[in-house]
Amino acid sequence: MCGILIHGKIITFYIENYKFRTELYLVILDVIKKIQNYTLYAFSDHERFELLNIYRYLRVQGQDISQYSLIESFPIINLQKSQYESLVEAIFSLRMNSTTSTTGDPLLRNSKLVDSLYATRQYNEIILHNRNCLTNEYSLFQKRWLKNNRI
Repeated sequence: MCGILIHGKIITFYIENYKFRTELYLVILDVIKKIQNYTLYAFSDHERFELLNIYRYLRVQGQDISQYSLIESFPIINLQKSQYESLVEAIFSLRMNSTTSTTGDPLLRNSKLVDSLYATRQYNEIILHNRNCLTNEYSLFQKRWLKNNRI
């Protein structure tokens, strides 16, 4: 699954069968290529590592990925204050409403449940969780990064 928030719109890409991951990965890299003039903001370096892993996986699978070489240096700004800060800690540190931060999240901020939801094909719950994460990360972007780095 990949959720992206652009100009207030959330776009979610996902597959229900792992054997279609190559197609999903190519779609994700195509989106990144199309928005290459943007900067991505994420809550951790996990997204950067995942993009690099996708890129490397496709190369190993023999895909022509020359058009996606921008992934190796694509700018992703980490919104964490420290390497081990959780999203819940960040939400509370900004005195964001804790009820708002979990409303609509069937996992109540517990990302460790995602794998079990995939196993039981509960995709809607995963999508709702991802959307909740994106919404909270956008609030952090506004209140933490944008506040201190006016463009």
